[in-house]
Amino acid sequence: MLAQSDPLAVADAFEGLTRLSDPGAKVCQLFGLRYPVPGPLQAVYRARGIDLTDRNGGPTAFLPIPASYVIDQGGMAADAFVCPDHRDCAEPEAIVAAVGAVEGKREDDRRTLGHAR
Repeated sequence: MLAQSDPLAVADAFEGLTRLSDPGAKVCQLFGLRYPVPGPLQAVYRARGIDLTDRNGGPTAFLPIPASYVIDQGGMAADAFVCPDHRDCAEPEAIVAAVGAVEGKREDDRRTLGHAR
């Protein structure tokens, strides 16, 4: 596993890529990737020192569903990993491979159109 074996290799693999984040989970809401936490469960979180409304920076208590996407130059999702279990996430190798596939397709498109790099 790349992440466990060599953190510097992970950093190198993602160098030059744009990483987006979603403070307030507004995009998560648009994509249906967050779910509301009911009152009784909020009380359990608060008893453990976690105030979801405060943490989310707004009046609602929700948890985001972890997701990773690779977006191509046309703004389309070329790869996606979505899992409601926060302990499970996309493997760095899979993301690197998806980015490589997008880059390869871009090179193929350039050759088809007669453009060289």
